[in-house]
Amino acid sequence: MTFNDIFKSSFLENVSTVSLLDMAVALALAFGLGLFIFLVYKKTFTGVMYASSFGVTLVALTMITTVVILAVTSNVVLSLGMVGALSIVRFRTAIKEPLDIAFLFWAIAEGIVLAAGMIPLAVVGSVVIGVILLVFVNRKSFETPYILVLQCVDQSAELQAGTFLENNTKRCAVKSKTVQRDLIELNLEVRLRDGGTDFINTLAAMILNLKAVVLGRDRVTAFRRTISVPSLRRAHAVIGLSVLAYIFYAMLIMWLEPDLGTRALLYEAASALFTVGSSLGITPMLGTSSKILLCTAMFLGRVGIISLLIGIVGTHTDPPARYPSDNIIIN
Repeated sequence: MTFNDIFKSSFLENVSTVSLLDMAVALALAFGLGLFIFLVYKKTFTGVMYASSFGVTLVALTMITTVVILAVTSNVVLSLGMVGALSIVRFRTAIKEPLDIAFLFWAIAEGIVLAAGMIPLAVVGSVVIGVILLVFVNRKSFETPYILVLQCVDQSAELQAGTFLENNTKRCAVKSKTVQRDLIELNLEVRLRDGGTDFINTLAAMILNLKAVVLGRDRVTAFRRTISVPSLRRAHAVIGLSVLAYIFYAMLIMWLEPDLGTRALLYEAASALFTVGSSLGITPMLGTSSKILLCTAMFLGRVGIISLLIGIVGTHTDPPARYPSDNIIIN
């Protein structure tokens, strides 16, 4: 009995079924296309935590699939056995991002097409799919909504907070409202104008200060921290100066354009000052003076009133002498 007689199951005969050149070309192309898939995944990732290991998995998956399909295409009996073996495999890993499933199927499909010898289809298909993903995934065609949880002590605080949000957000809609004793809690869907969330800090300082005043507290606290007096002063200064600036620009543009509608002019002034970027279509009908006025409003809204005043006036230190403090009557 010879060595070949022991392996009559054609094991040794299958050694030369796939040539070394075919294996090298297929694995090299699989590695290149897998690397391309990995780069596209890296550029189009929009999840919370990026994991480079998933990108390496895409490269490995493309090469592994290529090796498996090369073996399957060389033997029909082996392909049936491979189907039976893979049918008992169960993957329990949860896919958090829906787009990750597309990348997994893309890597598997490229390995199958490459091993089948359809190299032009694999290369051209990968390029087309990659370009489509780069164009559409990175394209932001909508505003990301945020949920704002607002707690107010009374109705007046709720009205002030609502007015502040309308002036500093693109859209604000109440989703739910809970009224308890000495507490009003609102859940609002907020869509930002320019992606900035600095107004949330100002709103929080205003609400917390109102709450402290109503409850008769001397300090403003939040999340086991005391908010400093300079921060409260700055928040109220921003709100007060923003309201005054809006009144000034609204009255001035209505005086310059008496023939246009009041509602459209008020919207135009608010859009320029609070950097909304939208209009009701009356901008081409405005005069030169009104357009210059709106340009100054946009500059003031983008730079910030406080920052602009500090840049003009400068910072001054307090005098060394401190006067006695006293309480005044405010109703």
